[in-house]
Amino acid sequence: MKSSNVRVLGVSLLALCGVAFGASNPEPIYNPSTEARISAVITGVRQVPDGPLAGVHLTVQSKTGTVDVYLGPTDFIRFFKTDFPAGAPVQVIGSRVPGGSGEVVLAREVTEGATTLTLREFTGVPIWRHWGVELNSSAAASGD
Repeated sequence: MKSSNVRVLGVSLLALCGVAFGASNPEPIYNPSTEARISAVITGVRQVPDGPLAGVHLTVQSKTGTVDVYLGPTDFIRFFKTDFPAGAPVQVIGSRVPGGSGEVVLAREVTEGATTLTLREFTGVPIWRHWGVELNSSAAASGD
């Protein structure tokens, strides 16, 4: 009886810790009402190793200033084998949200040259949330 009470208490504490840590540093929410189209030039690409916006960020220079653009998780972006060279013109469609030490644009779509990456649905839901779902479904249907 005491053993099961300890397990329940332990699981409850883990759940509370997860909620507490998640609530203190949540991922910003894409807001379609703050969506903007930005024409800019890439000045840098960086990998953010942890935090709510861990992954690939572009630093771009637009006519109005420097903008931090969050593309998505590193493994998801690598899958596309795209290069974002410094000095290249880029078009970004995304939601401007507060993040880190200022504003960040959560990219929904990025066009560099002839390549367009769609990273989020029109509602702002990240495509990587569904990553692999179709592959797993088709593999199960084919018996693989």
